[in-house]
Amino acid sequence: VVQVFEAGAQTQYPWIAMEFVDGADLGTLIDRWATNPPPDRFEQVERLFHGLCQGLAYVHEKGLIHRDLKPSNVLVTQSGEAKLTDFGVVKAPGAFTTQLTVAGKLVGTVAFMSPEQITGDPVTPSSDLYSLGAVLYVLLTLRRPIEADNVAGYLARHITETPRLPSEIDGNVPPHLEQVCMKLLKKEPAQRPTSASEV
Repeated sequence: VVQVFEAGAQTQYPWIAMEFVDGADLGTLIDRWATNPPPDRFEQVERLFHGLCQGLAYVHEKGLIHRDLKPSNVLVTQSGEAKLTDFGVVKAPGAFTTQLTVAGKLVGTVAFMSPEQITGDPVTPSSDLYSLGAVLYVLLTLRRPIEADNVAGYLARHITETPRLPSEIDGNVPPHLEQVCMKLLKKEPAQRPTSASEV
């Protein structure tokens, strides 16, 4: 998780001092891989995924839910470590009565959103695990698990459509990563792993 060192306010201006991550976001890295995949891509994927699991486990242990896990909210250091960032829509259990919207705006990015976020059912750490599975899917296939032309299409398909197996898109996908990915993308939260630590 990207570290916060200090925060405060100077007159009426709030400020926050955070760790500088000398690298790019995961979305930029995925775009690079799409045009020039490294020979050790799946080894890099596993390392990044492991770091994301550790970060989410820490967040969930603190009683928080990220709610907006997606490639652009993951920074990757020069040494290839994943750092979870952008806690702008983080939720503490019981903090909001509305799960899907805040001030009328869609929370989370629809391409990576769990079905329960879309339907307005309770958001739990398992919702972040679904999003984690969607991020892993993109890392494995360089495609989103659900694709649509508009927000409505994404919302409908996330609820009803099971993604293709990553190995159908890329035959080199390691079977153990595919298995974890598809388990994370189960529509029913109870069918997903119980925690990021378990993953």
